Amino acid sequence: MVATLAAGAARADELDELRRENERLRAEVASLRDELARRDAGAAAGGPASTGTVEEVLVPSRVSLDVRRDEASGATSIASLWYRTADTGALPRKEWFQLSARRAADGAVEGPWLAVERHGGPGTLKVDAGTLTVDGRSFACPAAGYETSRQELAVARGATFVRRERLRCSLPAESLTLAARAREVRFTAGAVDFELTDEHLAAFAALAARLAREPRSASAR
Repeated sequence: MVATLAAGAARADELDELRRENERLRAEVASLRDELARRDAGAAAGGPASTGTVEEVLVPSRVSLDVRRDEASGATSIASLWYRTADTGALPRKEWFQLSARRAADGAVEGPWLAVERHGGPGTLKVDAGTLTVDGRSFACPAAGYETSRQELAVARGATFVRRERLRCSLPAESLTLAARAREVRFTAGAVDFELTDEHLAAFAALAARLAREPRSASAR
């Protein structure tokens, strides 16, 4: 009886922690949405772009972007972490997605892109396009790259192979900002179909905010 009560209390504590974590993520998404709204309002009013030698920090502590500059070309690549897609079944999916984009030296943006990597499972990711559905509005996301390989796994009586696939789709520029502010977003492409969580939407908001910034001039670097 004591053990049962202790287990129940531990479970209650875990649920409370999950609720608190969910609230923190929602607050981060709301903060980034507010930042995007302020930038839109400033652009509409003809406000000046930010200047200076220090980049403004727009990404909260729980959302990380990998920003790398190619010194030879002057281009900057921006990528989110790899996020596991939302689990809807009894077992975790061996499936992840990543957001990325590239800003050329002249300020032109290439992308953004959404890449999905999948290990095993039925069906295939080899498709002509995926679909991003944002609050009921669908955007076609043309395939921008596909690759596949086989990974050998050791098992008790020998070895087996698991197919690894990676698909990269182009996201319409408008969809990135809309998804950052949306309440319900889903991505489908071939064998994958997942709904984005609050953490995923925070990554959309972070990338949208980063791309909305004016590129620094060469003298400011």
